[in-house]
Amino acid sequence: MLTLTALALLAADPTLPPLVQAQPEAIQVSSSPRQATLLVDEEPSSAGAMAGRAVMAPLLGAVGGGLGAAIGGGGGYLLAGGSWAGLGVGILLGSVVAAVGLAVGIALGSALFSEDVGAMFKRSIGWAFLAVAVGTVGFLVALAIPGIGFIVGVGAAVMACAAVPFVVEARRLAVSAEAKERSAVPVMTF
Repeated sequence: MLTLTALALLAADPTLPPLVQAQPEAIQVSSSPRQATLLVDEEPSSAGAMAGRAVMAPLLGAVGGGLGAAIGGGGGYLLAGGSWAGLGVGILLGSVVAAVGLAVGIALGSALFSEDVGAMFKRSIGWAFLAVAVGTVGFLVALAIPGIGFIVGVGAAVMACAAVPFVVEARRLAVSAEAKERSAVPVMTF
């Protein structure tokens, strides 16, 4: 019985009016808020550039930290009038300015040997402050080791500084790959 009903419906006249009349509505056209941009593949830095950055980051960090300690310490000592209290203020202010100088030096060393030093510096500065914090904690923890604690602490601090260029490079390439993947337009979907 169902087969006969299906055949009757299929053989029926297709020109019958629909059961519900559709009302014509105005067509609305909207423009997409997106704009097209050309994504350029970011090439990885050469091995020589990465080696240079890994050497220059701790080196320029040490120079920046030393200059920051001298300027901050001397300035704090002179601000407090050159007394014993001035020595304490100089040590405190010198430590803070040295940490900032160390981070700026690390970021500058991490940005060298690139096509856009300013952009690489901006990418490196946050990681440089993190390296200063990790290096300081590693140095203080290693000082608790009797005998070779100072050598281990300095090694931990230098390794934290030297890691910044590699982290920045890896993050730069990862962000480029994510942006390229998000911008891909499928031609056909199934």
